[in-house]
Amino acid sequence: GINDALALSMADCGLAMGVKGTEVAKEAADMIITDDSFNTIVIGIREGRGLYKKIQSIIYFFVCVSVMEAIILFITSFNPNPVWSLYDYWQLNFLYVTAHAFPSLGFTFMRNSKRIMEEKPRDSEEIVPLKYFKIMVFQMILIGFPIVVSYYLCYFGIIPISEFNKKGIVNYSDSAFPEVIITAAQSKARTISLAVLFMLESFIMPMQIRRINEPLKTSWKDTWEIGMYLTSLIALILMIYIIPMQEFMANFLHWPLNFMYLDFFDWIIVILLCLPELFIFEWIRKRFGILLPNEN
Repeated sequence: GINDALALSMADCGLAMGVKGTEVAKEAADMIITDDSFNTIVIGIREGRGLYKKIQSIIYFFVCVSVMEAIILFITSFNPNPVWSLYDYWQLNFLYVTAHAFPSLGFTFMRNSKRIMEEKPRDSEEIVPLKYFKIMVFQMILIGFPIVVSYYLCYFGIIPISEFNKKGIVNYSDSAFPEVIITAAQSKARTISLAVLFMLESFIMPMQIRRINEPLKTSWKDTWEIGMYLTSLIALILMIYIIPMQEFMANFLHWPLNFMYLDFFDWIIVILLCLPELFIFEWIRKRFGILLPNEN
């Protein structure tokens, strides 16, 4: 029973009544219900599940993006050109303080799902289920592939440099190799690749995994969280198109970002490269049985 001290001490979470419960039961319990209301237990479970979801989303996000970025940077480091690098050092720092920061804040303050009590009990020793790690591998590929493709499409001239692109050139040297001036092709390759990365990593992916077992359409209802996820992408857009901001970063903060203007055609390419991840990942979630059953 609820007042059985031995049962309370051996339970995963022993509960005792604060008003009518015995002192022995209170000593053995993990939690004490101060108002003796079973509704309080339900509320506590709901809040606990919500906290678990936040922790799970943050862990999933950082493991996925960190491993994916590390693999991309490692593989591309084998370029035979000794002064070539995928991204500039300061561009990576800009990525870390924006695309890695704001989504995690969104996860921290996200509201609990209305269907959170429909989920099955989980293993107390398991933070991220194994099936989540399986779909994480697919998501790394779906995010990493368009990032690399967009870079090399520009770097090798398949996506041409327009006159509008040239208006946004800020000629600073590479921070790793000061004697090397960044070419227009490499500047555009880095800019469009980071645009794809920010679109996927700081907006689309957080919208998908914030409630990873619910359809994507449920995430569009929390507008302030969408704003949090969009903050990183907006910061990148402002940095691309407001040249004085880049000049200030380079001259006063010594952060030469070397972004280039992207025209309408470039943004169409960015969106088209991001769409496969959006649809394929939704199919993968259904295939692995991640989603909750449809509501009646």
